[in-house]
Amino acid sequence: MGTSTPNASTTSTNDRREPLIEVRNVSKWFGRGERRIIALERVNLKIYPGEFVTLLGPSGCGKSTLLRIITGLAQPSEGEVLYRGQPLRGVNPHATIVFQSFALYPWLTVQGNVEAALKARGVPAEERHQRALALIDKVGLDGFENAYPANSPAGCARRWVSPAPWPLSRSYCAWTNPSRRWTCSLQRACAGS
Repeated sequence: MGTSTPNASTTSTNDRREPLIEVRNVSKWFGRGERRIIALERVNLKIYPGEFVTLLGPSGCGKSTLLRIITGLAQPSEGEVLYRGQPLRGVNPHATIVFQSFALYPWLTVQGNVEAALKARGVPAEERHQRALALIDKVGLDGFENAYPANSPAGCARRWVSPAPWPLSRSYCAWTNPSRRWTCSLQRACAGS
């Protein structure tokens, strides 16, 4: 096959912007020798600002491992991750991750759980309050600000955790195993932010 150089009319807009995240030939394995398990092999990916990306695959294929790597919670065995063009070293303070087994503080209300991250960052009380209310409204939980996790149906906990990481990050949030309903809701909410 021959190669061709794309012209301006066939080059996507993303090809002209710097990626927010770039994964270059990332591999990850666990163990050694005959006991080595390859979780990821030569993964390449570019994610641009404003994009909503979904990783699909069967259980155990490395989706969560890749999310841990792009947020800096795990290091690749080979390859590199760039954040805004710079090599990612350690945990990315501009990223947030929501794990499959999410955690809420049971003694805090929905609003208290959302505000906890802002409080840890030293955000003043009034700003914390306003930002939390806006995020709660954005994901459709208006009216549940004062509810506690234990006094709600189990399915609500998944809804509650969705706005909690947003105050921490304006850049990106990696979420393992959101439901289809929440993937669609978050995509709509993120498009408006």
